[in-house]
Amino acid sequence: MGIAMSDADIWQMLAAADKGVFVSLRASGAPIALPVWFVVHEQLIYLRTPARSNKIARITADDRVAFLVDDGRAWAELRGIHVSGTAQVLDDPQLSEAVAALIDAKYAGLRSAPSQRPAATNQHYADRRIVRITPDQILSWDNRLLRREATR
Repeated sequence: MGIAMSDADIWQMLAAADKGVFVSLRASGAPIALPVWFVVHEQLIYLRTPARSNKIARITADDRVAFLVDDGRAWAELRGIHVSGTAQVLDDPQLSEAVAALIDAKYAGLRSAPSQRPAATNQHYADRRIVRITPDQILSWDNRLLRREATR
């Protein structure tokens, strides 16, 4: 037995994660990794970002991306999921609204109300886009599986 997770466990862990690391490519080809809030819907990963963000510019220029979630502190508890794929800015208003509602529901208790934020912050986030990550390859590891295997 290896330490790769089952497909069901992969999607369950992705859906339950609080944040992920989104990796896109600069014009030079150098990767840039940024923490993001996201949701999983129908085995695709979605995030929301300001329309004029550098994320949008980078994926418009080169749609190759990676995405990572991890969990655990001690070595025997470490587990993670690395997704390689492509990103696309959604142009479907209905799907964008549905995904935005999922994101809002997931993070409702973790953000301040617009009335409590500076006007410049509200303006920066006024026009946002939904980005969809379509996996091409998923790598996973769960060191907890080694412990289970050793007790058999």
